[in-house]
Amino acid sequence: MLVVALAVVGVITKGFGLFAGSEPTDPGIVKPDDKPEKTDGPWVGLWRNSDGLGNVSLYQFKDNATCILSVYYSDGTQDVITAKYRVSGNEMSFFEMILNGEASEAEFSVRFSVTGNTIDLNDEICTLVPAEDVATVLANPRAPYPPGSEPVYSKSLALVRIGTKIGFIDDTGKEVIPLQFDEVGWFSEGMVRVKLNGKWGYYDYTGKEIVAPKYDEAYEFHNGMAWFKFGTKYGAIDKTGKEIVSAKYDNFGHFSEGIARVKLGDKWGFVDKTGKEIVVPKYDGELDAKEGMARVRIGEKRGFIDLTGKEVVSLKYDDADNFVDGLSRVKLGDKWGFIDKTGNEVVPLKYDDADNFSEGLARVKLGDKWGFIDKTGKEIVVPKYDGVANFQEGMAIVRIGEKRGYIDKTGKEVVELKYDGAASFNEGLARVWVNGKIGFIDKTGKEIVAPKYDDADNLIEGAARVKLGDKWGYIDKTGKEIVVPKYDGEFNFQEGMARVRIGEKRGFVDLTGKEVVALKYDDADAYNQGLARVKLGDKWGYIDKTGKEIVVPKYDATGNFSDTSKEYIPPPE
Repeated sequence: MLVVALAVVGVITKGFGLFAGSEPTDPGIVKPDDKPEKTDGPWVGLWRNSDGLGNVSLYQFKDNATCILSVYYSDGTQDVITAKYRVSGNEMSFFEMILNGEASEAEFSVRFSVTGNTIDLNDEICTLVPAEDVATVLANPRAPYPPGSEPVYSKSLALVRIGTKIGFIDDTGKEVIPLQFDEVGWFSEGMVRVKLNGKWGYYDYTGKEIVAPKYDEAYEFHNGMAWFKFGTKYGAIDKTGKEIVSAKYDNFGHFSEGIARVKLGDKWGFVDKTGKEIVVPKYDGELDAKEGMARVRIGEKRGFIDLTGKEVVSLKYDDADNFVDGLSRVKLGDKWGFIDKTGNEVVPLKYDDADNFSEGLARVKLGDKWGFIDKTGKEIVVPKYDGVANFQEGMAIVRIGEKRGYIDKTGKEVVELKYDGAASFNEGLARVWVNGKIGFIDKTGKEIVAPKYDDADNLIEGAARVKLGDKWGYIDKTGKEIVVPKYDGEFNFQEGMARVRIGEKRGFVDLTGKEVVALKYDDADAYNQGLARVKLGDKWGYIDKTGKEIVVPKYDATGNFSDTSKEYIPPPE
């Protein structure tokens, strides 16, 4: 489990501070006896891209609470990061970071799960490798990994359609999965569901058929398992296509932390990844497992079971949420409080409303006023505000009447309550409204950009889109207009590029404001995995960041490129 921490830090390199703002969890330092199976000596993990070249990351722990990460890039550069970490349940928190010798204020938390010798955290995959094999792997990136430590490779694929037939291409334009299907899903954990002649099956990211189309319905993979439907009943398969859970259930929930909820008749229970019923269906309702616990309900009373099916918290609450940061908010009568995983009421049930913890604090309501508590129940901010928002990047919006300002985590009003509107901080700046105009402030309350824009968005990748009159442009975090408002429409930056539009023609600018891709396309989407889909006439193709057409527009429809190894997360409704 130790290796997990280093993979997390790799996520934020080449864009350091992406997850800045989360509060470290309570101490739960990993001990040496928590090392993963199959790994002796120093704990080491490797993370490579799909073709095995460049982007090679080497992780090694120096002690129980500090990790060191070296990331080697294909351009010959290297990042070195040190960070302290804490572990609580399935969450890791990082703090006191140093990037290439420079201290950073970044703090963030991530969730992780470990399966065998692979670690999945925030959808990034790290593979454990014995320390003695590291030098060999780094010296020859194309060589196979040592037996038993093969990585879960990610591969970027995109959906394409000609006529009514759908398939997938890779980032060279090669058709990996032929255009033969009537309908497809999205890749999840290296697998995709496909429909042919009314039946569903599965292919993997190499184009191999794992399950021939035979199911009446099929669903995305979660935690290594996918549900299917035969007639009116549901079962589940693993990634080899083996039916682990026979088709006998009337409903299901996706696998989470190794278990899934299942329904027989009107009762719910749980199965594990072997198909064993760890809880015979007996509950009237439940939630998916989170942080090692699952909420269950009989009648109108709710409690919690652990991953073995044991009722750890008796069913006595009128409402309850999943655990977040080790605590669950629960309701008895009309009052809210918080319990820990033993059922101990850490925060007395005395509040009229409460929210989950965010960055170590939770907003609570007494009467018609809001304040904040910490995880011990201490009121860091006595309820006195008419409205508050959750903390983000160490700051929270507070409101009295119709004026808004910001407090820090000590409760100090850092930004005076004088704004008509306010948004949460993002990348160190926040949008504020005065008389219908939008500006930007920093965390001291200094106006980096005086309210003058008619519309604006958060900073993303160091730039924010802004609107003056009916034209759009971009500013950087100093407030400098890197693109004077002149476009009829635009997207936020993604992967260093932003789509812009004049009239009905679209192109792309980079973070300096340079038009890298001329405005000649009839439609275009944001860059994903280094490519953007573009439309000329009624046909779609793909371009790279120089504007080169990697796939000449020839398809009737396309999707964005995506990392096929990640878990599918449906868009919000």
